[in-house]
Amino acid sequence: MRTNNKDLYSVLGVSRDASFEEIKASYRRLAKELHPDVNKDDPDCAEKFKELTQAYEILSDPEKRARYDRFGTDKEMADPFGGMSDIFETFFGDFFGVGQERTRRTVSFRGEDREIVVGLTYFEAINGAPNKIIEYDRYERCEKCEGKGSVSGRKVVCKVCHGTGQVTSSRRTILGNVYQTYSCPECNGKGFVIEDPCPHCRGTGRVITKTKISISIPPFTEEKKIFKVRSGGNAGSYGEEYGDLYVQIKYINDDRFIRDGYDLIYPVNISFPQAVLGTKIKYYTPDSEEDFSEYEIPSGVQPYAEFKIRGRGLPKQGGRSRGDLIIRTIIKTPTDLTDEERELYIKLAKIRGEYLEKDNLFKKIKKKIKK
Repeated sequence: MRTNNKDLYSVLGVSRDASFEEIKASYRRLAKELHPDVNKDDPDCAEKFKELTQAYEILSDPEKRARYDRFGTDKEMADPFGGMSDIFETFFGDFFGVGQERTRRTVSFRGEDREIVVGLTYFEAINGAPNKIIEYDRYERCEKCEGKGSVSGRKVVCKVCHGTGQVTSSRRTILGNVYQTYSCPECNGKGFVIEDPCPHCRGTGRVITKTKISISIPPFTEEKKIFKVRSGGNAGSYGEEYGDLYVQIKYINDDRFIRDGYDLIYPVNISFPQAVLGTKIKYYTPDSEEDFSEYEIPSGVQPYAEFKIRGRGLPKQGGRSRGDLIIRTIIKTPTDLTDEERELYIKLAKIRGEYLEKDNLFKKIKKKIKK
């Protein structure tokens, strides 16, 4: 499906806030004016009619229109083959009979698949989350019409395309009769028409609703893993089946740790005396949200020394092993010493021959007088 980057509202001759009825009325009017059968002498008419039809297909669908309004393009829905079937029919339709007779095509109105990202704490990643509640927006079946799209539930076969969802036009060229096929402007390619569309869902059989579902996350779930939830996607139009939901896992950062790949670094502050004499510290692991463990720091530990506890980090791919937990020592230098503490540090520095006595104000004055 190509739109040649033209503004679709301009192609249809409507404003950006036009209603569905205004879009449909404008399309019907322009389709009659630009139809190739009416303008056989205009070589550009077929292309204009095709652009018009493609613009209508997008703007008449609430979801496609919302996507177009947001991104200004519709590449996600583009035909990857660029309309090769139409080109084939254009050059070979008269020789092989392609396009002369159309059978009723099968149109699927199955709902679209959805993709969402769900955050897991480190604790949930290790221990699992059997009842993880996720909330997201999706198309649900309209309760007013039970997903049928109409008040009565009746569908009438389109009189223009006779249920095929397509219309074919022909014109003579030097190669013979050329046939081109378009989506039916009357039924928008559905093959049927709803005569009494539901006002709540505008005849689509579905409405956007905030949905909550519960999924089970197994233990040792690694990041970026994707879970498939059947029928968790959008509801199909006109009562058709739901699409699927794809849930991708992303870890939620825990401020207690510094993440390094699959490893977790646990910084711990210790005082200078503790670094000299050794100490016991308490630390957390992602295995528990509240309980902590103890680790004995040896005497003489240096700043940023690291102690590795194997297998207490994050799950690795496949969930068969885990990274490590690394305790990193941060030695804090005291800045608010009492007089007693200062004297003790001075005494220690003198014993080690490291004490440098600072000149007091009286000594400074005495030195200046001598000069």
